[in-house]
Amino acid sequence: MRAACAGAGLIEVLVALLVLTVGGLGMLALQSRAVQNTQEATLQGNAVMLAHDLLEMMRSNRDAVLDATGQLDGVSSYFKAERAAFPAIPTNCGTRERGSGGDEVAAADLGCWRGRIERLLPVTPGILTNDFAVCRSASDETCSDAGSLVMIRVAWADERSKMCDGGVCSYVLRAEL
Repeated sequence: MRAACAGAGLIEVLVALLVLTVGGLGMLALQSRAVQNTQEATLQGNAVMLAHDLLEMMRSNRDAVLDATGQLDGVSSYFKAERAAFPAIPTNCGTRERGSGGDEVAAADLGCWRGRIERLLPVTPGILTNDFAVCRSASDETCSDAGSLVMIRVAWADERSKMCDGGVCSYVLRAEL
């Protein structure tokens, strides 16, 4: 009878060890997923912030965005068509004067904005050229020559995200100036 009791104690210990191991592995999987979700949320938050920053730059330099009648100008220096290159990043982004406004300031703003994108989001030259857009928009997420809304599309690479198409995620902001 004593041998049977001693064996029962060993089985209880093994079952307890199995339960703890399964629980520990579950916690490890949850932690891994939490880290991935945090990284995705950080990238999405950066994209939202960048889009709103550009919109505010445009609002503060209305001369470069609106025509003489106060309507949205289709050829603003802030606009970047799909599959078009960004302007070069100026060397004086942190110290330049924006007070004069106009197209020269707009082009510099867009170049400095590109520099911030490259620091805050994982982008490739292909994503910068093909997936970013700043333009007039009359509907949905498309650029058009008409419309009173500005559309800003920000994109970044994230191969692990299940919410993105082909490893490229995007955020679209459409707003009136």
